[in-house]
Amino acid sequence: LFDDKKNIKDNLTHFAEVFLRFLYQPATINLFKILISESSRFPHLLDNLLRKEQGPFTVELVNFLKMNIKTDDPELAASFFIGMLKEPHFWPMMLGFTKKPSPKKGLINDAVEIFLRAYK
Repeated sequence: LFDDKKNIKDNLTHFAEVFLRFLYQPATINLFKILISESSRFPHLLDNLLRKEQGPFTVELVNFLKMNIKTDDPELAASFFIGMLKEPHFWPMMLGFTKKPSPKKGLINDAVEIFLRAYK
């Protein structure tokens, strides 16, 4: 996911593009819908699957951030970055507040710029 030859901004942009492509695949969206609808019957299912599916993205991002930003908590920084990518559109879409299955234009650039202002 990350390329040592690219700068931090380009790496974070690439990560965000790959992550959002994964997140907005029909199979991923359908899986989340099932998890949401069945979470009360199988509470540990959601937690386990989220760790398995999103875990590799988070682990890669945390490892990259450890070497590229100044922070005492790279896990929290990774959570902030991923949250900026998901919160504005993905969860509202999953809850039926919007029907369009793709994030707003400029979301990736805005998330990267805000993140870098906070952590550079």
